[in-house]
Amino acid sequence: MSLQTPLKVFVTRGPMNESEHLVDAVVMNSDKKILTSFGDIYSPIYPRSAIKMLQALLVIESGAYEAQKLDARHLALASSSHYADPVHTELVHEWLAQYNLNEDNLRCGVQSPSRDSVRDSLLLANLKPNRGHNNCSGKHSGLISVCVHKGYDIKNYDDYNHPLQKDMIKTLSEVYEYDIGHAPYGIDGCGIPTIATPVFNLALGHVNLFKQTNGKLILDAVAKYPDLISGQNNFPTEITRATNGRVFAKVGAEGIYCALSPEDNIYIALKARDGGSRASQFATAALLKQFGCIRESEELLLQKFLHPKIKNWEGLTVGEIKL
Repeated sequence: MSLQTPLKVFVTRGPMNESEHLVDAVVMNSDKKILTSFGDIYSPIYPRSAIKMLQALLVIESGAYEAQKLDARHLALASSSHYADPVHTELVHEWLAQYNLNEDNLRCGVQSPSRDSVRDSLLLANLKPNRGHNNCSGKHSGLISVCVHKGYDIKNYDDYNHPLQKDMIKTLSEVYEYDIGHAPYGIDGCGIPTIATPVFNLALGHVNLFKQTNGKLILDAVAKYPDLISGQNNFPTEITRATNGRVFAKVGAEGIYCALSPEDNIYIALKARDGGSRASQFATAALLKQFGCIRESEELLLQKFLHPKIKNWEGLTVGEIKL
């Protein structure tokens, strides 16, 4: 199959294009028909954190969600790459405490909070960041809940050969319609295996997410608690808030994004080839707008994402990001 031209995201300064990002992207509908695509959407890439809503399916499918009386907050947090605001870390602590566990049982590593204000508050309290501040601690809490429910050893739940990870491979292969059981894998920043999957199948996974009851539970949870999926002033949170829970987006490291608007029958997955997050986020916002997922009144709330400006240290606009 011949490859199409990738989507191009330009960063301007003055009258010139200063930088250029190449993006592989696909937009499909619920019938799995490709509405448009750019570049290579069939070669495997590492999906990183962009598939967390798919990974959260395991919390429900395992039986942990019902047996442990979890609620929408837990599903939203399990799907998140959060900012380690108190609303995130307090829920992580509460979640683990119900198993008589704490942040030390997480395998995601220590990470500083994303916001200066939260980091400063820790310093003022003479505290250090812990594993609960890792932006993947919600996903890891969900994985621990599965281990507890199924009687798996939690010590090495992040290991590729752990039964939890085998369960995850089965769940993801089903929604992707793509067998990842023998696909190349690497270790994500949070320690969990990230398994190579084409951009096309990432979009397909989100189509299939919405087609099942468990997936709708996850989307309803994110719609109810948009702050938990990411954090205030960050795109995945603000796109869901601005659209009143109609549109969802999930970022992954190294330029990955997935987005969906079931009401508008649009499903998007993409990868910036150079790993540039400014390109992947803008391309996602632009495609959502192009395919009618962002209304005129909502666009006003999303200006900084749809029309991002390049500013200097004086705060002067000196360029923009555009397709």
